[in-house]
Amino acid sequence: MDNVTVDAELVREIFLQGCLHLIGISLLYYDHLITFGVEFRRLWRRKRTSSANWFFSVRYAGLLGNTSITVLAFYTLADKWCGVYHISHQIVIVGTQFLVCIIMLLRTYALYNRNRYLIAVLLLISACLVAVVIWSIIGQESRNIEGFPGCHVIVSRATQYHLAAAWEALFVFDTLIFALTLYKTWSTWRIVGSYRYIPMHTLMLRDGALYFGIMVLANLGNIFTFYFAGVLAGSLSTIASCISVTMVSRLMLNLHERSTGGILSDFPTQTHFSLSSFMGPGLPIHAVQTQDEGFGAAPQQGNAEAGPSIGVVPSTNHND
Repeated sequence: MDNVTVDAELVREIFLQGCLHLIGISLLYYDHLITFGVEFRRLWRRKRTSSANWFFSVRYAGLLGNTSITVLAFYTLADKWCGVYHISHQIVIVGTQFLVCIIMLLRTYALYNRNRYLIAVLLLISACLVAVVIWSIIGQESRNIEGFPGCHVIVSRATQYHLAAAWEALFVFDTLIFALTLYKTWSTWRIVGSYRYIPMHTLMLRDGALYFGIMVLANLGNIFTFYFAGVLAGSLSTIASCISVTMVSRLMLNLHERSTGGILSDFPTQTHFSLSSFMGPGLPIHAVQTQDEGFGAAPQQGNAEAGPSIGVVPSTNHND
């Protein structure tokens, strides 16, 4: 592995890359701090569920993985270990994104009422995209940067394109999930119409559409760096990864705030809420009323004193 001598321009780019990395993990830490109270009330103090286990996996894998990478970034490693560090950083990002994708698959599976045909198609597409990711991280060409503290490498142009393919595969997956979420939202609104009060599952779908949309934009921005940023190729990887972990964690916390089923919860049968409770650091809820949580719940009769309610009719049974 050849080395690269540092110069003034390279120093500026390394400094900028470090700042972007710190912005990403700062966002992750900040969101963790302001939402830990909700996490403690809704997850730590309740009986452990499979949805909670998935939440802890993605939440703390992202937190601990990025923390370890950040700590090691302040050490000057030998050339052979610098390459290992670079690969380890990519493994942390790929691992956390893999967990995020699993959660997105599970949530889409629940949104579509455990449609086995849909999940089979999604798994097949996911397998093809995983193959692209594996191909993209094999056979990388990089050079260490000498004369600068820490462990910094420059990858070849061919390697930049290879790494871009991994993020493009993730972008395709995110876009697919985003489209499915939007379609489910649209089909649900067609059924229930425009009401002052709308079912809780519509809020969940709207949350998901917004969160996945932000994740798609973050990944797209990182893809552009591999083609147009030169030495700063992939400099938004940490930010994109941390945003994905943050958005999915927020989505799951919102779901657990309203239903113990979390990402695996089916459409609640009866609920009221104020539209002003859509988002916020504290994930507030105003007048939320849920009769049942989970799959296959039987419809409950509405209470006239509680205000108007809307029954949910599965889209597969609706005739225009």
